[in-house]
Amino acid sequence: MSIEMEIPKVLWLKNNMPKELFSKCKFYDLADVLTHLATGREMRSYCSAVCKQGFVPVGVDGSVKGWQEDFLGDIGLPELAENDFMRMGGVHGAVAFPPFALIPLVRLFADCLWAG
Repeated sequence: MSIEMEIPKVLWLKNNMPKELFSKCKFYDLADVLTHLATGREMRSYCSAVCKQGFVPVGVDGSVKGWQEDFLGDIGLPELAENDFMRMGGVHGAVAFPPFALIPLVRLFADCLWAG
């Protein structure tokens, strides 16, 4: 995993922002936050999730859920696995990954900006 991907940035946020604020954050790619702000929907781009957030499509390398719970636990982000990974967009099928949002852009966070 490259530091250019989003998981290392999420870990940095966890280690450098107040716990109570981090616990309220949801994490989006830029295209996904723009969709969320425009529609209020909690959808994530399949492409962004795979290319930038470490989502491994079901059936690839033995993936069952897409998100790797063991990996998130090993690096110190076990809370991202809670509630079927809803802070990252959910388990594929629980939260839609629309095929039309195919532009993986840099994302830091959205809800945190307005949670404070």
